[in-house]
Amino acid sequence: MRCVVVGPNLPHEAKGFTFHVHAEGCTDLDKGWIKSFAALDKKFVVDYESRRDLVDHVYADIIEEDEGSYPYDEEFYYAPCVAGLPEA
Repeated sequence: MRCVVVGPNLPHEAKGFTFHVHAEGCTDLDKGWIKSFAALDKKFVVDYESRRDLVDHVYADIIEEDEGSYPYDEEFYYAPCVAGLPEA
């Protein structure tokens, strides 16, 4: 699935999440607080096969240092538009 990952350093409206994940083309990216972040260099768009792939990509260097530990998934908000993205 082609995903837009917005973050890090998001405002308090992000509800404590470091990253917000949406499907490419999601209209939510054109609304509210996320619009300005999605328009800046605060996002990247990549094809992912799973949420685990996404976390691996974002935190590859840290996960390697932590020897595969995965508390990082808690830092991601997955919008309903990416509900079809499997866990692993």
